[in-house]
This record gives sequence, structure tokens and C-alpha cells, in this order.
Amino acid sequence: MKAITVEPKQPGTARLEDIAEPDAREGSVLVEAIAVGVCGTDVEIVEGNYGWAPRGKTRLVLGHESLGRVVDRSCTCTLRIMETDLSRDTNTA
Repeated sequence: MKAITVEPKQPGTARLEDIAEPDAREGSVLVEAIAVGVCGTDVEIVEGNYGWAPRGKTRLVLGHESLGRVVDRSCTCTLRIMETDLSRDTNTA
């Protein structure tokens, strides 16, 4: 999948790259992005003023303002979301 990544606290390191899709976890759904926005925090991270990479990583994937369509709801959970539903991402990646 495509992602915009950055080295936190390092201005000018943002780039578009191919990364592996995350492993599915119980209770998760696969969502195909339709639109992705940029928020003020993303701008601060790209400018090198804020942010940190996940443990064991050097780069941070930007983006938590998105709209997508559910393409796979293979979990056995009780979510009230179905395939083809629209979903707004509220998880900070």
C-alpha cells in the first residue's frame, strides 16, 4: 500500500513509499481509502516540530484524517459495520 512517511523531528524527510499492509487483528476491518486529509499535526510533523516513530521503527506513517469503504469485515466481533459501508478513520496511525 502507499503511505506518506517521515522521520520524526527531521524536517524535509517526508516521502511517498510502498509499505506492507498491517496484519489483520481480531476486531479489525479492511478499509479502502477514498479520501485522505492533512491536519495541523501532520504539518508540524513534516516540519520536524513534533512526532515520534513507533517502537522499533525509524519512520512514522502520516494520516489519521480519512474516509474509506469497508472491503473486508472478516472479524467475528459484534461491530455494526458491513462491507461497502463508509468509514471515517478515528485511529491515529
